[in-house]
Amino acid sequence: MSSKKFIIDKKSLGERIQAVRKENRLTQRDFATKIGISQSHLCGIERGKVNISQLALSMIEVKFGINKHWLLMGERPKYIKEQAWKVAETGVTYFDTVTQKILELLEDMTEERKRDILRYIEKESLINKLLEKKGGL
Repeated sequence: MSSKKFIIDKKSLGERIQAVRKENRLTQRDFATKIGISQSHLCGIERGKVNISQLALSMIEVKFGINKHWLLMGERPKYIKEQAWKVAETGVTYFDTVTQKILELLEDMTEERKRDILRYIEKESLINKLLEKKGGL
């Protein structure tokens, strides 16, 4: 069994991190403090000269709502969905693939369609609870 390996372009990663910092109007020192690294280390990351730790990546994800995969690979979406960000603030920084796919599909739907789906899920949940009470599940 082989494991997937991918190469991260440190220069592009640094440019994306610098863009996030600038979007948030933060100095290198302030941004570095928020993600738990030194200003000089951040400078090296932004120039593509040094590696970034998984912890610092996770801190960017949690503190700024930025998708870690976007930071590493430049692939969309850039921002964690608002619902996911709220969960990430509590320490959970991922969703299983099914949940992530559902969130992606919901993103493109109208509010009316989202409400229809919510009513369906609530109805199914109620049915499951009733069946559990009767010992049917």
